[in-house]
Amino acid sequence: MATQLRLSDSVAGVTLVAFGGGAADIFASIVAFTNPDPEVAKLAIGSLLGAGMFVIMIVAGACMIAVDFTPAARPLLRDMIFYLWALYWLLQCLWNQKITLFDSIGFLVFYVFYVFMVFLGSKFGGKIGLVTKPDKIYPPVEEAKPARNRILSVRARAISSLSTVQKRNTVMSVAEVGLNPVSGQRARAFSNLSTVENKLEVETLAKSDDFEKNFSWYLKQACLPWDPVEFEEFGVAGKSFSVCFAPLYILCKWTIPIVAQNEEQSWNKPLMLIQSVLFPWSFYVLLKQYDSELDDFGPLNRAVIPAILSVVFFAFVFLTTMKLPLNKPPKWYIFSTIVGFLGCIVWIYVIATELVGVLTCLGYFWNINNVVMGLSLLSWANSIGDFVADYSLAKAGRARTAIAACFGAPLLNLLVGVGFGCTITILTTESKNDIPLDFGPTEICLVAGGTAILLALLLILPMTNYQTNKALGIFNMCVYVVFISLCLYFGFQL
Repeated sequence: MATQLRLSDSVAGVTLVAFGGGAADIFASIVAFTNPDPEVAKLAIGSLLGAGMFVIMIVAGACMIAVDFTPAARPLLRDMIFYLWALYWLLQCLWNQKITLFDSIGFLVFYVFYVFMVFLGSKFGGKIGLVTKPDKIYPPVEEAKPARNRILSVRARAISSLSTVQKRNTVMSVAEVGLNPVSGQRARAFSNLSTVENKLEVETLAKSDDFEKNFSWYLKQACLPWDPVEFEEFGVAGKSFSVCFAPLYILCKWTIPIVAQNEEQSWNKPLMLIQSVLFPWSFYVLLKQYDSELDDFGPLNRAVIPAILSVVFFAFVFLTTMKLPLNKPPKWYIFSTIVGFLGCIVWIYVIATELVGVLTCLGYFWNINNVVMGLSLLSWANSIGDFVADYSLAKAGRARTAIAACFGAPLLNLLVGVGFGCTITILTTESKNDIPLDFGPTEICLVAGGTAILLALLLILPMTNYQTNKALGIFNMCVYVVFISLCLYFGFQL
């Protein structure tokens, strides 16, 4: 999508990439703010601030412990200052014990201004000498272990090469990449990891294409929830987990089109025909439970709309590909990324809605404050992905990229999560009332924790010439332990 929209790497990083990484936090916050029960909004506040503390202190601290590096000074200072202003604005809302329409729209405008500043820096920074030096690729902390088979050895060489190879073209020649969720995710992971600034060549991982792939072969690939080769690599626990979640995998695969960088790698005509039928129905089935009060369209049931769209989409895909070879994608295939993006939004929204509902019920059953549930269980669950991705980047030699994500993602989650959630809630309610908030010791500790670590880093990093080390990483983690302990203490009212 970034390529289609012609976005620069910097702008794409703080918009599409950041939104993809923080989608769970953002949608969980939107769901919590739009809940009719005002108490559930506290869950969003705790989740956003708790996740911000976790990522800035624990994830960034782990990256600093993994490898010593020098982060990009100007972008890092920009993100920290913007995040401080966002925390101060939220503190004003907590002090007033409400979020008004002006505040919610202001958060969105502030985010647009942040993206605009990133754009100006990437566009005109070179003319005034503000361009950051290219990311120095530090050697990995641990060398990849010798693989026991050809596929693992190729992957080990790919990861190891991240520290030694620069400015090489990416060549993904995997026969089955993109035809199933697991292999597609791994291919994109390798591709994204290597194309942050320099591109890495990843050699062939699968069998050769000596045989001709017919319609039945593509249909079989469309019905497989996982890649057979990678499934064999899993242990007993991994295979059991994959089997249990196979129905969910196949549903996501049939409703979310995925387009690889090389379109022929991910093109699958039978799969696209299935997706053209099921994609409209996924919206109807998944969202019907949340809008059951809406009326039908006159004498017609609402199910008529997805039925008509399914026929139209199926006919379009079939007629535009009937004269093309099975392995050749049509010209419009690249725009399937937009359809896949919308499908991902629906799935994430539904999962976030159910997650917020479960945590709210648990809070009532256990008699735990919603803020505590948000800053602990919800924030930790949503931040696991950030920890794994950023820590892996740091160990692979991309510490600058990892530390930039640690400070950019919480800012996006806070501004967009509060902005969209509160704006939708205020505008869609008849009374147009403000969003009520509490201003207690727990909320004070959450804001104070984020403010304290940002101010400390603004003081320490210039003194060390922006050189990080293990001591600074341990300091980050200790600060988190102190403030999260205070938050839990006041939250449990001990």
